[in-house]
Amino acid sequence: MAGIPRARRAAAPPPEPTGAARERVVSALLGAPGPLPIDDIAAGAGMPSTTVRFHLNRLVEEGFVAAARAGAAGRGRPRMLYAATDKAFSAGPQNDRLLADVLIHHLVRESDDPAGAAERAGRGWAEEVLEAGAVAPGDGADDPARLVGLLDDWGFSPVMADGPGAEDGDRRTIELCRCPFAHGVEQQPDAVCPVHRGIAAGVLERLGGAWRVVDLVPHSPPGRCSLTCCRAGR
Repeated sequence: MAGIPRARRAAAPPPEPTGAARERVVSALLGAPGPLPIDDIAAGAGMPSTTVRFHLNRLVEEGFVAAARAGAAGRGRPRMLYAATDKAFSAGPQNDRLLADVLIHHLVRESDDPAGAAERAGRGWAEEVLEAGAVAPGDGADDPARLVGLLDDWGFSPVMADGPGAEDGDRRTIELCRCPFAHGVEQQPDAVCPVHRGIAAGVLERLGGAWRVVDLVPHSPPGRCSLTCCRAGR
């Protein structure tokens, strides 16, 4: 820009993102055997004490760090000591994929019928979620559309398609355009795909049971999974 001279020496590296700096402060406290003064936190985080003090003030306000004065040990004002709180312990990076892998492999190893167990799990989860959300049954006419709305909320990006028999209103095919469990499907498709079917079945049951799941066909058409449901009794 005009009026701003170019630097004649290599520019200093940009300052560290605030989030990363805060994480270093919290990490230093989480790894400590007890409350620490600012100078010790700065040494553990590899940051200037003034920077640490700035972040500590914010972290205390937000409940990630607790502050207390040390007991008097002579003249002068007692030092402030800082410790990470339970909120900080729970606020680190999460690894849901690892948890999913552990549970899927346990299911496959311990169950004589992984597919059936997975479908029951999906059904039970959906029914419980809808019950907690006080989703009321309707007259059944719009249950497939309500199912589409819920599947959309859960990340399946569903679209309604015309399936065989759709002309009489007794059959619907829903194409799932995304898979929120794609990693699990790659690892154990026979134990994960049935979860989709169970979720849909649980939703329809909770909505009153006027519709039921007929079939779930993965990758049909390619890049989508087709979920077919029909009116109960058909």
